[in-house]
Amino acid sequence: MTYRDLFRAILERLGKGTPVIALPPIVMGLAARVSEVGLGWMKGGPPLTVDMARASSRKLFYRSDKAVRELGSDPGDPLDAIGETVDWLRSRGGI
Repeated sequence: MTYRDLFRAILERLGKGTPVIALPPIVMGLAARVSEVGLGWMKGGPPLTVDMARASSRKLFYRSDKAVRELGSDPGDPLDAIGETVDWLRSRGGI
């Protein structure tokens, strides 16, 4: 599952529209720098940081085979986990 797929699934579960365009990494980096400088004073920090921008453009891979093998974990369907998390946050006023 890519970040794009992940965020699309979260937005669909929240009943929100999906983003119209994908920004190139250089644009994300510039927006993050402006955000950190111009909005760094905000409570909770700026809405977009350089670290967030970098992470958004990287391809990351996760494997659960070790957890399955050593802990007997059942990772399940990520879409089910997203739905359960959104429901849990809503029930506690987090969303």
